[in-house]
Formats: sequence, C-alpha cells, structure tokens
Amino acid sequence: MFNSVTHGRQQARKVLVVQAVAVVVSALALLIASPAHALAAVVGGSAMAAGSWLSARLAFAGTTPAGADTALGRLLAGIALKWLLLIAALLLGVAVWRLPPPGLACGVIVALLAQIVVTFRR
Repeated sequence: MFNSVTHGRQQARKVLVVQAVAVVVSALALLIASPAHALAAVVGGSAMAAGSWLSARLAFAGTTPAGADTALGRLLAGIALKWLLLIAALLLGVAVWRLPPPGLACGVIVALLAQIVVTFRR
C-alpha cells in the first residue's frame, strides 16, 4: 500500500503528462488559426503545467507525511506560487512577447481541464 506522499507524487506525474499531451494537441489544433496562436497556447499551457509541477514539488516535499499544519502550509504556498507563475507568464506573453490572448487562454484552460480530469478520475 502506498502512503499519501507516494500516491500524491504519482498523481502529480500523471497530471503533468496529461497536461503536456493536452497542450501539444491544442497547439497543433491552433496551427490552423496561426503559428502565433499555437505558440501562445504552448506558453499558457506550459505555464500552467510548470505551476502544477512547482506546486506538487512543494506540497510533497519530504519523505514522510508531514503534520497537518505543515502539510496545509506547503499546499497553500504551492498553490500561491503556481498562480503567481501563471500570472507572470500571461503578463509576459501579452505585454512583452505580444502573443494573442485567446491562444494563451486556450492553453491555460486546456491544461487546467486536463488537471481536473486526471484528478477526479480513478
């Protein structure tokens, strides 16, 4: 039987793989619109996937299950860092790299939906 840390790490790996595949598929579909839209989807989806990785890395740090206060603190810190990373990537994508916002939003939404599907699937 797995402990909660091992199971959490495995679940995080599944989420990252599915997010990556979903983002690549959406980027290929957006090539129909334009290469800029496809690149924007990759940037948005990659930011969400990187945030998921960072959040999981922080939440499941250590080899044994942590106390409730430590676990909750790690989880909240990971979620905050995830969203800060995503906001920074979106701002860079729109303001600096001039990527189309619909493409960025598509990448983020696809990666987020992939995360939700994998998380609630048994």
